[in-house]
Amino acid sequence: MLALALGPRQGERLGLGWDMVDLQAEKISWSRSIYRRRWEHGCSSPQNCPAKNGKGHLCPQRTGGGLYFGTVKSSAGERVNAIPQQLQGPLEVLWQQHVDAGRPAYTDPAGVSVELVFQQPNGGPWQREQDQDRWHSFLAGAGVPPRRVHDQRHTTATVLLLMGVEPRTVMDLMGWSQLSMLTRYQHVLDEVRRDAGARVGDALWQAPASPQPPHQPTAQQPKEQQPAPVTSLDEWRARRAG
Repeated sequence: MLALALGPRQGERLGLGWDMVDLQAEKISWSRSIYRRRWEHGCSSPQNCPAKNGKGHLCPQRTGGGLYFGTVKSSAGERVNAIPQQLQGPLEVLWQQHVDAGRPAYTDPAGVSVELVFQQPNGGPWQREQDQDRWHSFLAGAGVPPRRVHDQRHTTATVLLLMGVEPRTVMDLMGWSQLSMLTRYQHVLDEVRRDAGARVGDALWQAPASPQPPHQPTAQQPKEQQPAPVTSLDEWRARRAG
């Protein structure tokens, strides 16, 4: 819900902490992301290590890897989004669940601790692959073919532009630093406009519908409710005049 409504990047969403969510002011600040560092060999002789061919994550004394918190992609990525009313309630429920469960904060290998909004039962972050699997399950349940996780972000941007939101505002909401990002959506908007134009044309110039047969009263209708047949405008005027 949050990904489709606000369009954060996957790392921004998985690294979102409650310290960045202001439920009273109904806004979310984006200034943090979570990313994965590759594991490196920690043994003194990588040549003799069972983890060969650059597979440092298999080294028994591996070092330096794991999930780390960092800054967002660019300075433009530091932004604030208003929380839609439809998201406010679910976020408040989620916050209360975390409080009741007393889940711990996740501390990355560099010692940075964050109480994550979207967390596993042990307080740890979701892996990107796990997030992708849950996204695909959500799509399958809705009868939608598989799509990339990043397509959530494309959906948000497309909807904002189709609603006529000013391009500069869309850039601020999406955290884009370059105007060229808008041109990527131009072909999508043109296609939607062509479809809308075709629908208008069909509605205005479609062939007239075949005339419907006159209403025939059923036997169950009381006589006073059965419509009286009218054969001409003059006859209708005469009846109205009494």
